[in-house]
Amino acid sequence: MPTARDLRYPPETFLPVLEHYLDYSPGYGVFTWLVAVRHAAAFSQAGWVSKKGYRYISIENDRFLASRLAWLMVHRRWPDDEIDHINGDKLDNCVDNLRLVTPAQNRQNTKRVRDGLKGAYRSTNTAHPWMA
Repeated sequence: MPTARDLRYPPETFLPVLEHYLDYSPGYGVFTWLVAVRHAAAFSQAGWVSKKGYRYISIENDRFLASRLAWLMVHRRWPDDEIDHINGDKLDNCVDNLRLVTPAQNRQNTKRVRDGLKGAYRSTNTAHPWMA
């Protein structure tokens, strides 16, 4: 399901803005600035890597996951669900490495495993510290 941010930026109006600022190489999964922006020179790699290891890109004072922007630029629509990096590399945003998955399917990729249970993860609920 598209996020609230996705809904604020309909593809038909946001794609021209995106394509004004960014070039996306589907084979390499790399975004490059086409114009100089206040924090980067033209033709430099766009975005930054978060503490969790995902690349984010700011466009017009809003932050987007690079994987969602890649999906939008190739498929001309926002992803309907979460995006999974098939090879597990969060920075590999090649279109062939991205697939749509449900949140439950995406949780199966978690590195945290309890008693060998695939998809188990730590919960903030102290009564039930592990969820699947």
